[in-house]
Amino acid sequence: MSNKYLFLFYILFIFIYEKIYSKKVIIKNEEDFQNLSSILVNHQVDSELTVYFSNDYYDMTTLDYFSMDISVSTNLILIGKENGTVFDYKNRYKCEMIFSFYSEKENLLRFENIIFQNYYANGDGVQVVKAQAYTNNYQVQFYNCTIRNNDYPFMAIIHFDTSIEKTKPDVLFENCYFHDNTRRIVETYFYSPNRLYPNAYKKTFVKFYNCKFVNNCGIIYSHYSTFVMENCYISGLQKDIEYNSVVFYFSKFSYNYFLIKNSVIENIKVKTPNPLINSDNLIFEVENTVFSNCTTEYGFLFNIRNHFQNQYIRAKNITVSNSDTMFHGDYTNNEISDSVFKDITLKNSIPGFSDSKYSTYNITNTIFKNINIVHALMGGESKYILNNIKLDSIKTNSKAVLNFVYNDIYIDNMEANSISCVGDGGDTSFILFNSGENKKFLSINNSLITNSSSNGSFIKLLGDTNDFILKNTNVSSIFSYGPIIENTSKKSNITISNINFYNNINNNKLECGNIHFSNDLNISISNSIFYKNNCKSSGGAICINDVSNMNLTLTSNSFENNKSINGGALYIKNENNNENNENNNIIKIEDNIFENNIAENFGGALYSEYNQFYIAKTKKNKFIDNNAGIMGGGIYSPNTISKNLFNLKNSIFINNTVNGYINDYTSEPSYILVDRTIKKDYYYTITTGEHFPLIFTLYDEFNNIIEDITKYYSSLSIKIELEKIDDTSSIDKTNYNTKETFYNLNYNICSFIKGKCELNNLQIFAKPNLYSLKINIENYNRNIDLKFNTIKIKVTSCEENQIIFYDKDKILYCENPICDESCPVDVSAICKPYYKELINDAKLNNCTCLDGWNGDHCENRIFVNYREKRIIKDTGYFKILIFSVGILFALISEFFATYESFNSCWINFLFKNIGNFLIIIILYIYVISGSKLGIKNRSDNKYKLVSSDSLSNEIKNSNNIPNNIYDENSNESLIKKNDQPKACSDEEINQRIELKLLNINLAYSNSMNDINKYTNKKNLNNIYLSEKSSKKNLNNKRNNLNRNNNKNINDSYNKLLTNMNKSMNMNTNINTSMNESINDYTNNINNSNNNNNNDTNSNNNYYNNNKNNKNKNKNNKKPNFISKMLSNTSTRSLDSNTSNPSNPSKRVIKNIKQIHTLVFEALIVFPILLFFLIMFMLHAYFKEYKYKNHNEDLYLKKYIFQNKDGNWSYKCELENINFVCDLINLTVYTVIIIYGRKVLNYECVFKCTKCITYSSFIGIFLCPLVNILGYALLQSQRYERVWYENGDNPLNYIKYTYNEKCPIHYSYECGCMTETSNDKKLLFINKYIQFYTFCSTVYKIENGKMKLIKKKSKIDVLFLE
Repeated sequence: MSNKYLFLFYILFIFIYEKIYSKKVIIKNEEDFQNLSSILVNHQVDSELTVYFSNDYYDMTTLDYFSMDISVSTNLILIGKENGTVFDYKNRYKCEMIFSFYSEKENLLRFENIIFQNYYANGDGVQVVKAQAYTNNYQVQFYNCTIRNNDYPFMAIIHFDTSIEKTKPDVLFENCYFHDNTRRIVETYFYSPNRLYPNAYKKTFVKFYNCKFVNNCGIIYSHYSTFVMENCYISGLQKDIEYNSVVFYFSKFSYNYFLIKNSVIENIKVKTPNPLINSDNLIFEVENTVFSNCTTEYGFLFNIRNHFQNQYIRAKNITVSNSDTMFHGDYTNNEISDSVFKDITLKNSIPGFSDSKYSTYNITNTIFKNINIVHALMGGESKYILNNIKLDSIKTNSKAVLNFVYNDIYIDNMEANSISCVGDGGDTSFILFNSGENKKFLSINNSLITNSSSNGSFIKLLGDTNDFILKNTNVSSIFSYGPIIENTSKKSNITISNINFYNNINNNKLECGNIHFSNDLNISISNSIFYKNNCKSSGGAICINDVSNMNLTLTSNSFENNKSINGGALYIKNENNNENNENNNIIKIEDNIFENNIAENFGGALYSEYNQFYIAKTKKNKFIDNNAGIMGGGIYSPNTISKNLFNLKNSIFINNTVNGYINDYTSEPSYILVDRTIKKDYYYTITTGEHFPLIFTLYDEFNNIIEDITKYYSSLSIKIELEKIDDTSSIDKTNYNTKETFYNLNYNICSFIKGKCELNNLQIFAKPNLYSLKINIENYNRNIDLKFNTIKIKVTSCEENQIIFYDKDKILYCENPICDESCPVDVSAICKPYYKELINDAKLNNCTCLDGWNGDHCENRIFVNYREKRIIKDTGYFKILIFSVGILFALISEFFATYESFNSCWINFLFKNIGNFLIIIILYIYVISGSKLGIKNRSDNKYKLVSSDSLSNEIKNSNNIPNNIYDENSNESLIKKNDQPKACSDEEINQRIELKLLNINLAYSNSMNDINKYTNKKNLNNIYLSEKSSKKNLNNKRNNLNRNNNKNINDSYNKLLTNMNKSMNMNTNINTSMNESINDYTNNINNSNNNNNNDTNSNNNYYNNNKNNKNKNKNNKKPNFISKMLSNTSTRSLDSNTSNPSNPSKRVIKNIKQIHTLVFEALIVFPILLFFLIMFMLHAYFKEYKYKNHNEDLYLKKYIFQNKDGNWSYKCELENINFVCDLINLTVYTVIIIYGRKVLNYECVFKCTKCITYSSFIGIFLCPLVNILGYALLQSQRYERVWYENGDNPLNYIKYTYNEKCPIHYSYECGCMTETSNDKKLLFINKYIQFYTFCSTVYKIENGKMKLIKKKSKIDVLFLE
């Protein structure tokens, strides 16, 4: 109730106050209007004067004065009608309203519902309304007013010196409408000597609130003032007609503040080169404002310059669309936030957002989209800080969208999408950063750049020195005609971390890498993913080239599915001719994965020509499934891998390929090897015209063969030329007129296929001389080493089996003879020439079978008869067989050595002795044969006999010794394989016997030392004539045998007898020697009868038949006579030998006879021994049988024996016979040793004979002697067979040394002697033996069936609880 009365009291107070202190004046007629000036001056006696204009229209030209000067000392309010009262000046200079404020009391001047129109003045400093303030306590208000069609500035505010900074407007325009004015609306002036300080703009404060500006020419001229426009609408602005610089706002040489808030500025097209806002030292703020369709001929909306101290431009939550460039002016500080710049198309060559120099832009939460410009979006030498901005659908025809020059740039949370840079090819970018001469900084963090394109490098860095940081950023789906990121600064620090770089394409074949760095670099790339990038040049993901100096850290990155020409993921190359060998750089490559990268040419994952790579520290790098089109599926370095590559041992390579072939790493061709070992100064001897095949293998620096699956090096070829050893200059074969032609080469050029250059058909035609092969590498301009010595050849004339020809240059060449098609040449036959020169006729040349073939067409194979091998046959096949059987029998007997019955005893007895006898007989034969036939020294008669030519062919042929092993110069070599007859006639056999006797005679006639002792010169002449005649006859004989077997041979026998008579006329000593030789030869013939040689048997049989059948043919008398003569000669020889026991021939004959007898003795003795052994065995058996069945007590006493340990053993009766056999063996071994000692110094004995002798020394002690001593000394113990000392106690054959635990120290290793008792040891050992037996048993028998024991069952049993 009280509040109600209080309100009524307040209303009453106001009413009374208004009646008492305020005054109202109503202008009703023309008279009142003419007195307007006096009314306004004279009625300011109260606190407030209100003037009401009751008419709709007032003609201001009716007033008599040009200006109206009013000093405001109270609140002055001028109010028109609600719908507006018009003050029409009719474009004449009348009634300028000048209001002056002096009072310290707050005074108000207010215009309400007034329409000011058509004002014009003809002079400077004239306005419709002028407010001159000499105090701070005033305010001018325009409410719901309209200012229109005026041709002169509407209002001027003039401030004089004031010390108060205003917080509320001095002038307020509210709900006013300004349109079609040709001069500026408001201008302010501040006159004070203290105005030159930054806050001077706070002395005058003008505000437009909820006003509308349409089609005006200029709005604000500010001089040290603050202007605020809030909730305003501005449209259709043009330049002030009088003052060329004023369009929307202008200030100059003063500090000012301008705020636009919650307004719309649109549809402005300034036709003059003036910006909307033109000012210096202006603090400009715009908030929640829309700029739409705003353009000027100037190209920029705002030209704000020269900020000092805390001055700035701040734009917040503005929207700019279809408008010109927003900012122009240098040395400014700019903050743009929460704004949108969109739908902008500019055709002028100025940036789309700003071109300010020496300024700072801090742009946050701002969107730039649908922008099509000719120049950059942001440009100029200014510092930019971009945070949380979005760039979408931006197209430029300039060098860059973001052109940053000489300043630090910070970009955080940027999204760039659908950026299109369509400037000149290779010279347009999304970001162009030029650091200039000083070090500058570019940082891009937490950003997303995608779905964009550029005709040049997308992000490009230039300058002398800069830092580039790229972190936590996705760069994807960028198509550029150059690298996506390129830094070609002279020196740069680069940090790339946690980026996803994928689906990017560098389509420029001349610019390498999707990321490209060069020059002096300090690079760190970590924890990043490079996926599915494609480069038409080198470096699918990263290219680092023209490196002058570099520190590189590459850790924990993934390079996958990247593709390029070289270096599918990474390409690194030195600066050209850079030989920097300083090792101060740091290169670290660790934990990177290179997978499924592709290089069309080289280096599926990595291509390196960086000569400092060898200092890199590497580990855990993986190269998996990378592929190269030519070489280096994983890694490729063209050369000098010792410097250009890091240590590959710490990396993992899996399935890196070239066209499907594994090729983890390689280099370009490094060196060539040849397929043969080339010794220094070694000459290969070839025949002219001979093929000299060479295979060259091409290797890389990893010592791998360059397979060259893609045939990239198929044009690389080798050409062979010849150089004479004494002439180092190559022979130019094309210049035959000036130089001698001394060689021709066929097929001397080859190309490399799969790493091989094969000159399989290289054919050398040259004059016989010494040459070196000059190897020329053609169609390749890089260096390839030849890692082999110079190939030197010696060219000789044709071989024996070749035919000589000459070419047109008179160079000798050879041809292999050709034979008929039926001759299987190079298969089983060889073709031999008929003529040696110029003719190669298949019909005349001879087809000869190769070794191992026979038949008319060499179609039959001759299989190996191993029994006929020399080592088997010469030592005696049956001897070896019998000896082996003896060994076998002796070993079998040992199985029955511990016999317990007669059955085991007789087996042991029989096999043991048969085996021992067989062994000892063979050993005896070897040793005795060696002692009888071995050669003591060169004077041994056996040595003379064998070394002479008198050894018969029958002896040679009886042993099947090949003819080619004899001396080619000997007479025996005349008898060839093809000459040996298959069947001989009687005459041929007789002739052969005569020839052999003649050879023996001639051989002994040549022993000149013996002849000199017993003959004179006459006899020597006879011997010489005899030898000469004999040789002649020998040749004639052989020729007759070869040419005509039916020729009468009587003359040959006559000549033979004549020669023999001449030899018989020598002295007795010579005859004796000859007789001995004939006798020896006869014995040799007899011995050779034991062999199965067909030729020898046929000859001897024929000779024997001639003795028994005298009437067989006409010529039997001569052979019988010769036989008789041989017999007589032999008899005289034996008689002579008997009279001279020291005659060596007698001993030879005796030895031969003993050897012959020895074999028969062995064949007779062994069956006798075997017979006696069986008889002794049967006797012992029946004896034991008798005792066992008829007298058991006597049997037990005689055959059963108790051992020392109480066990019983069986005593065999055959042990006594074994004793006798051991004595025999001992005797024979003794003989073997005695004769064997002689053999040790003999020559021409089997080597095994010496081994037998040495082993006999051992055998005599180990076998017979031990048995004999055992029989004599051990007495009954010999029947126990095996005797064990406590053999049932495991402690004797199991090691167990562990001690008991020490009760004092509670330790096993304290050193105290706490030996375990035998009982405890035995208990543990028995358990362990059970465990050992269980583990080592692999089968068991249950219920008569054998079962295998599996490992699992053993383990299950062992660990069964």
